[in-house]
Amino acid sequence: MKSINTEKSRFLISGILLTILGIIALRHSVVSTLTSIVILGALLTAAGLVEIFRAFKSQSPTKTFFRFVLGLFYTGAGIFMIVKPGMNALSLTLVLSAILVLSGIVRLVDALMHKTNYRLWRIINGILTIIIGVLVYMQWPYSGLWFLGMVIGIELLLTGLTSLAIALLA
Repeated sequence: MKSINTEKSRFLISGILLTILGIIALRHSVVSTLTSIVILGALLTAAGLVEIFRAFKSQSPTKTFFRFVLGLFYTGAGIFMIVKPGMNALSLTLVLSAILVLSGIVRLVDALMHKTNYRLWRIINGILTIIIGVLVYMQWPYSGLWFLGMVIGIELLLTGLTSLAIALLA
């Protein structure tokens, strides 16, 4: 019985914290966007430095060369993301809008080609995904400043609310 209450408490606490973080991220979506780009840049930089270190531990000259080049690429990309987060947010948002449109088209075509009990939901999913991608593109470059932060905020908020629901309803 005690372990069930402990688990509920963990879900409740994490749910509250994630919900608060989600609201903050949504309220400050530009800051969330730029912060996420800087964090991604830091991770790429760290990965690049690890690859460079691994390159010098390699036995093969070919592996040493390729790992070193890969490490330089990761490190350079990471530093560029840290130094120019706004530019990278714009680029990444443009790529994501294209991915949304293309994935929506693929989902829609797949749903239209295959009859299933849940076909209508798949069609709606494809259409909405296309619409979101087009709307993000139509707002670009302005959407590049807030879109990633909004997605992060929504994810945090939904995860927090899900944890709260589990804690309170389970």
